Amino acid sequence: LQTTCTCHRKSRGKLDLLSTKSSHHPMAEYPPYQSHGSYEPPTSKPNPYSQVRA
Repeated sequence: LQTTCTCHRKSRGKLDLLSTKSSHHPMAEYPPYQSHGSYEPPTSKPNPYSQVRA
């Protein structure tokens, strides 16, 4: 049982790593999202563009 507990503990550590990696995955997708954030200023540009259209 103790061995299983140790195995479980190791599995938990791996799960923690997986969870962290899983959390990192969305974060890895965040850089593109940050690019979208950079796209926000350009979005502000279309605003004046809309005024030019008006």
